[in-house]
Amino acid sequence: MFEHKKKEFFWQVAFTAFIFAVIAGSASGLITAVLANQSLDRYYQSLLEEQELTAISQVKPQVVPGTFEESASTVREHVKKIAAFVHAKTVDASTVSGLKSMGDYSGVCVIVTTDGWIACHSDAFSDYYNPLTQAEIWIEESRYPITEIVYDNRTSLAMAKVTAENLTPVAFGEAKNVHAGSMLFALTGPQVLVPTNLAGTQMTQAKVTLPDSQFVSGWVLPSLNQNAPLFNSSGDMVGFASGTEGLSLTQAYPGIESVLSSGKVSHASLGATVVHIPGMLNADASFFEKTGALVTAIVAGSPASLAGLQVNDIVLSIGGTTVDEIASMADILAGYKSGDTATLEVWREGASQKIDVVFGSDAELF
Repeated sequence: MFEHKKKEFFWQVAFTAFIFAVIAGSASGLITAVLANQSLDRYYQSLLEEQELTAISQVKPQVVPGTFEESASTVREHVKKIAAFVHAKTVDASTVSGLKSMGDYSGVCVIVTTDGWIACHSDAFSDYYNPLTQAEIWIEESRYPITEIVYDNRTSLAMAKVTAENLTPVAFGEAKNVHAGSMLFALTGPQVLVPTNLAGTQMTQAKVTLPDSQFVSGWVLPSLNQNAPLFNSSGDMVGFASGTEGLSLTQAYPGIESVLSSGKVSHASLGATVVHIPGMLNADASFFEKTGALVTAIVAGSPASLAGLQVNDIVLSIGGTTVDEIASMADILAGYKSGDTATLEVWREGASQKIDVVFGSDAELF
């Protein structure tokens, strides 16, 4: 009997303890949840009070330096007075105020000098059989007859001359700093900026194949339905665009500079015909690990001949810049002018050699 009462008492105590444990656990969880919710409420309230997050502001905040808005504003300010438009020659002088839509003009150019030299993509004049008689240049509220056009036979650059004074020239930027993904702005109309970016580069056949320039690397851009100058986010001009192709200022600048100094286009030249090789075959068809430009012919009396360059030499670098699928020989030579000197690294008969050369002018060599 005593043992039975003892067991009964034990189970009653155990059951009571279990009930108290369940109640205590539930209360603890409830208390924890309440405290957590209260903490969250206090935290949220502090955000509302301290950060004043009562509503989204309808007032546009001040532009943060480096943003798209600031870049577009900067470019728009820079291009106000440096833009020039190629337009079909008109009789009614009052029509200059109607230059508003893309259909009104055939190309957008930039002013290079105060006295009227204008740089354009050559496609700006492609609609005219004789641009000198059929086209004119519009700058702000004035029209100018074209007195001269000089084309660069290596690139898509065209330089037009008008009789003017006190024009505002464009600021040139460093095109070498433009890489895949770089933000650019195309000026496609009066104060009309189209944001774009550099998609990449590609090696293409030169416009006119001459020694040193069989291949050039060109910019690849999202398609534009207008030829237009390109500007970086600082408002400096860095190239031209036409369709999906871009001409970097690095390639165009030698033509611009030479026209301004001599009235004709001139490029630095070695006087050697080259073929770019992708780093697979040597001149004797053996395996070759390096990229470069294989020399196939040399003009007599040219800088290449005077420096001792030979047929079947492979030019590996010029002035320390490697000749490859990114930078062709023509691209590298664009950074030099006639009379400049550089050291060539040349692969000849299984060994590397250094050759010093003084560049000449392609206008005089060919």
